[in-house]
Amino acid sequence: EEAQLARVMFGLTKVTDDTLRRFSVRYLRSARSLVFPWFTPGSSGLRGLKLLGAEGQENGVQYVETTIPRPGVYHNLFGLPLISRRDTEVVVTSRELDSLALSQSTGLPTLSLPRGTVCLPPALLPYLEQFRRIVFWLGDDLRSWEAAKLFARKLNPKRCSLVRPGNQQ
Repeated sequence: EEAQLARVMFGLTKVTDDTLRRFSVRYLRSARSLVFPWFTPGSSGLRGLKLLGAEGQENGVQYVETTIPRPGVYHNLFGLPLISRRDTEVVVTSRELDSLALSQSTGLPTLSLPRGTVCLPPALLPYLEQFRRIVFWLGDDLRSWEAAKLFARKLNPKRCSLVRPGNQQ
């Protein structure tokens, strides 16, 4: 019952258990939060966590993120250990939940930025070098669109595609 309620609160009703397992996402009952692990590429060493809690509001649900260690101490791309050396295309999202949904529905490798559209730390750029095509699907607002254009400039606009915000796109 609680697991089903958590799926509804986080918008995961269509995300399969297999997808959650593949990304090592867990539900922490005591904190009423989803746990998104950050692993070191090429090993199983846990480097950090992002907890995503959902708090009911009168006009919907508000999400609260907690990063361990604190933001700025360690940056990583969620989903990085699932990328193989043969992958030439990746979809980059601003939220872990979007990364789960896109990976399941498209079958493409997906990564999620550690701090959403706030920044793409230079330390993470080498992890994106192997890809010939990078699709930025960051969100449906102007701020996300501007961030996607900025990130594409960092990574060579010729190999980047941007998903434009709006209902018709």
